[in-house]
Amino acid sequence: MIVGRVTAELEAIVRLQIRGAAADKITDIDAILDTGFNDQLTMPRSLIQSLGLPFQTVGEAKVAGEVLISTTYFQATVRWGDVQKRISVMELEGAPLLGMALLIQHRIMLDVIAGGSVTIENV
Repeated sequence: MIVGRVTAELEAIVRLQIRGAAADKITDIDAILDTGFNDQLTMPRSLIQSLGLPFQTVGEAKVAGEVLISTTYFQATVRWGDVQKRISVMELEGAPLLGMALLIQHRIMLDVIAGGSVTIENV
C-alpha cells in the first residue's frame, strides 16, 4: 500500500522513492496524482540529471489543452509499495506527476479535504 496526503490546494500527493542507474543515487520525491496523465511519471530535467537516469527514447506526448510536444523518456526504478518497479519517466518541467499507467490494477482512495489521506492499493 502507498499512502499520501491531500494538500491545502487539494492536490493528492504521494512520496515515491526513486533510484537512478547507480544504486547509491536514491531520492524521495513528492508526486502529484494526475488522472489526466496517461504515462507513468514525469520529472524535471534537473532531477533526472541528478539521479543519472539512463536515456530510454524520444517521443511525443499530449499535455494540457491537447498540445503535442516532443519529449524525452528515461528509465528509473521506483519503490512501489513493497516492490521495486522499473518505470519510464517523461522529462517535463514542474512538479513530478504520477500518471494512470503506474496505477493500473490499483485502487485509489482520497479524502478530498486539506490534510486528507491518499491511499493506493492493489486490486
